[in-house]
Amino acid sequence: MTGKNIVGIVFSNAYDECVSELTGIRTMGSVPFACRYRLIDFALSNMVNSGIEKVGVITKSNYQSLMDHVGTGKPWDLSRKNDGLFILPPFSTNETGGNRDKLASLKGIAGFIRRSDEEYVLLSDCNVVHNLDFDALMDFHTAKNADVTIVYKNGKMPNLTDVIVLDMDADNKAEKVSISPVTDGDVNFSLNVILMKKALLERLINDAISLNYKDFETDLIQGNVGKLNIYGYEAKGYSAVIESLQSYYNVNMELLNPENCDDL
Repeated sequence: MTGKNIVGIVFSNAYDECVSELTGIRTMGSVPFACRYRLIDFALSNMVNSGIEKVGVITKSNYQSLMDHVGTGKPWDLSRKNDGLFILPPFSTNETGGNRDKLASLKGIAGFIRRSDEEYVLLSDCNVVHNLDFDALMDFHTAKNADVTIVYKNGKMPNLTDVIVLDMDADNKAEKVSISPVTDGDVNFSLNVILMKKALLERLINDAISLNYKDFETDLIQGNVGKLNIYGYEAKGYSAVIESLQSYYNVNMELLNPENCDDL
């Protein structure tokens, strides 16, 4: 299986409010990082390095700096007559805060998903700094015959809303999904990189519309444990979640460690 059979979808505004000091005039995806990058660079580079040739970037507000940065997608070889980079138009929603706009945004781009010929969809946020091999993720997904594969990290849960926490069996199949549970211990928390078949995502979106669902994590993921084969795929190497202005500073400083820098 190659990346050419996957369409990538990036949520550029997810968790904007966590670094509101930096996102007053820009998206989370266009926040500068390490003096030379923007946070969206990690999602786009991970996808392109795994052979994904079609990526849709969902915008909601303050997206001018994002458009200025990504342009036509040429730095990632996504400037193409066929496929390539798509800046998807803003969507309107009454939902505010956290990551609660995710389901509304997927409903808003249902036409883009429907017109995509790829068999699989890879969803990604922009507030995670990591270097992921999506070829290995796809191999895991197909080997497990998974319906949904969620990339996770073991550690302290980020102080964010709607964090997916996985309790898994020895085969990494999810037995229980919690949403932002109260805990001080280490957990398997989602990095909001999720792989599934396009047909399944379309069915879930249609179900959400017909049943008036509002929340992606609670209604589409947690609500389908036991109905779908949901697996967790552990992210190896360095990865960090931007959850506040302090964490943004800390993650930047962690790149002074050569091992972290090499991982990225």
